[in-house]
Amino acid sequence: MKTFFKKIVTAALLWETRAVIKKHKPAIIAITGSVGKTSTKDAAYHILADAGVFVRKSEKSFNSEIGLPLTVLGLQNAWGNPVGWVQNILLGLGQVYPILGSGTRAPYPKCLVLEVGADHLGDIEGLVKWLKPDIAAITAVSKVPVHVEFFPSPEAVLKEKLALPRGVRSGGKLVLPANDPSILAVRADVPDAPCLTFGVDCQADVMTVSPEIVYGTDEKNIATFKKPVGMSFVLKYEAKGIKVSIIGVVGTQHIHSIAAAAAIALSYGINFEAVAASIPKYQAPRGRMNILEGIVGTVLVDDSYNSSPDALKEALSVLREIQSARKIAVLGDMMELGKFSAEEHRTAGERVAEAFGVGTGITADILVTVGIRARDIAEGAMAAGLSKDMIHSFDTSVEAGEWLRNLLHKESILQGDSGTVILIKGSQSSRMERVSYALLADQSRAAEFLVRQDAEWLAKK
Repeated sequence: MKTFFKKIVTAALLWETRAVIKKHKPAIIAITGSVGKTSTKDAAYHILADAGVFVRKSEKSFNSEIGLPLTVLGLQNAWGNPVGWVQNILLGLGQVYPILGSGTRAPYPKCLVLEVGADHLGDIEGLVKWLKPDIAAITAVSKVPVHVEFFPSPEAVLKEKLALPRGVRSGGKLVLPANDPSILAVRADVPDAPCLTFGVDCQADVMTVSPEIVYGTDEKNIATFKKPVGMSFVLKYEAKGIKVSIIGVVGTQHIHSIAAAAAIALSYGINFEAVAASIPKYQAPRGRMNILEGIVGTVLVDDSYNSSPDALKEALSVLREIQSARKIAVLGDMMELGKFSAEEHRTAGERVAEAFGVGTGITADILVTVGIRARDIAEGAMAAGLSKDMIHSFDTSVEAGEWLRNLLHKESILQGDSGTVILIKGSQSSRMERVSYALLADQSRAAEFLVRQDAEWLAKK
């Protein structure tokens, strides 16, 4: 019955979505990829809004057959409330036929920035038959498959993602990563579509070069070591280059997203100086390499939103680069990897050992794993030389958070601030934000800093 009801709701909202787009004709920017979709979407929205464009974006990670219509119609997720979904259908109908609505109707946005996901074969192909983006962007497509359980092969995932640029409207534009020939090849399928490429430290139309971590002293003077506070880099386009910085996050993955977002904004018509000027004001989405103040002077790098092999590789690369006395990696299961799961988790463990500098001397760094699959991370780290004594595995994020919180408090009593940086990352189902919450210096601000803090998520076990 639930499936039947969902089909009715989906069909009704989709019909309303198509009708609203036909009626208002907003410019449509559609973004897909294996990693970086949400960060790119949020950054593109920020740049456009800062330039004065009346724009709406997909909320959170609304990129599904339900999420996209909710964004286009400007409606909230009713979750498991059937009455709420009926109300959504009625509200959507009122946008198609205003006579059915009541009160003053708000103007419709001039531009929509939509995050497009693909869980199964044909998802994007079906979407572009009616959506027809004005700008189609791909962030990256992992060579290591993500969501492979629902596709016959990694090549099938790539083909599905490429359906988005192939479906761009006549006169539409493409934004593609410069360092991926398999994605750039799609230009041959849409030869009349202008294309801007983007990349970090590589030749591209829109480039970010010389990225580096910015350090500062803790405002409350809790930490006695220099802590990471953000990133700086040079944004280049045509013959121009402007040095910019972002505060509160760390990692080149954010710079990739900003490069993609800058290319999107330039394709839309925003001038380069306005694009560069807006970047320092950008606030990255929660749970994506955010720098947070942890207990007893620690620094949290909260990457708890989700995980995949490529994203974890990038996060561990950042952990390796950060200057600190000690590093702790708290890593949960990576989901939807199918037959690649064990191998990719073990490979992640080898990368943990590299980030800790195993083999270069005695290390006080600690690996904490959460979940059954993540135990293979522990196995990979031990095989790469990390001492078993420095590895601790737990079944749940709550257990891991409590253990680590107690450990850090005990250490603080014995030796004071140790200059510890803690990376927290895992797939959504691992609920790694619970570890971040346990280690957050000011838990009263959890809703401000962490993902999945709304009532529906907090009620889930």
